[in-house]
Amino acid sequence: MPKRLLLIGAGHAHLTMIRDWNEAEKKEMEWVLISPGPYHYYSGMFSGLMEGLYKKEEVRVELGAFCRRHGGSFLEGAAVKIDYNHKQVQTDRGDTLFFDAASINIGAGTAGASRGEGSHVLKPALGVPETVERMRHADRPAVIGSGYGGVEMALSLQAWRQKHRREAYPVRLFSSGGIMPDETKQIQHAVRKILQKRKVQIIEEGRAGEKEGLLHTDNASHSFDEALWLTGSAAHPLFQASSLPTAEDGSLLVNAGMQVPGMPELFGAGDSVTMDAYPNLPKNGVYAIRQAPVLKENITSFFQSGTTQLFTPQKNYTAILSTGGRKGFLIRGRLHFKGSTAWRLKNRIDKKFMTSLHS
Repeated sequence: MPKRLLLIGAGHAHLTMIRDWNEAEKKEMEWVLISPGPYHYYSGMFSGLMEGLYKKEEVRVELGAFCRRHGGSFLEGAAVKIDYNHKQVQTDRGDTLFFDAASINIGAGTAGASRGEGSHVLKPALGVPETVERMRHADRPAVIGSGYGGVEMALSLQAWRQKHRREAYPVRLFSSGGIMPDETKQIQHAVRKILQKRKVQIIEEGRAGEKEGLLHTDNASHSFDEALWLTGSAAHPLFQASSLPTAEDGSLLVNAGMQVPGMPELFGAGDSVTMDAYPNLPKNGVYAIRQAPVLKENITSFFQSGTTQLFTPQKNYTAILSTGGRKGFLIRGRLHFKGSTAWRLKNRIDKKFMTSLHS
């Protein structure tokens, strides 16, 4: 009888691994993917969706059909507790799922996000199309957070509103630590100029918080009707509820073999984990996709008594922000350039990835 692999979460690493599995690697197992919703929305194309460059069907994967194409099963539901000793997972829909091995790729939440009326997040990415529509048609839209995600979504939203003549009230970008604070001063200055040219209103008054329908900063209160929170990652509550090993930020701890220390039947990848050998590794889709081959090899080895491979991240990676109007801003280390060439490269990379998941 084949052993069961339970894939918890439809993140980048899991979908890439499923796509790349061959029949020989899967022969010792049956696998089930569980996820809270029927679709996986690809975060790399959220900005293009916001700007109206892509339809929602182009930026998502129907998980049931995807699993059937690749020889597995899909169950809709969210894991709420992992019982490692009894090798079972409980879901929010009352299901109890048994496993011989399990892998976790559930992403992360949004740190500091308000739960008030009109507040939205993209982590977790469950209601993305609805969030896009509400932000587009808001009277007073606000984007909270000025890292990569906040800058890109503010620019894309502003581009859509300018195109559709909804620019009487500009998009406001709330920043507590500067524009893209992890980048060089030169890159920060260049991105700020793009925001100003697009007429995004930058508000730098300390950390923003929502109370009684207003956004409060250190110095003032601001009215809004729709706010998009992109304020960094927060650990998923599953790990604490399951008494699993965690890093200081509450994310799941894994080793370089993508396994939970002391729990060889549990694997993890992506935003939901911290690697003990690389605790400062950025939590983004780039590294999740690059973790997928090691995750695939080590899960296969677990079932077929093979050897463990170790993940070694590269020092630099290329990031491309969509800045509106089919233009982009490319960053690699200290180097950067902007323009239509950068956007075309991003568009080609993103569409190629999604085509590989749809075929």
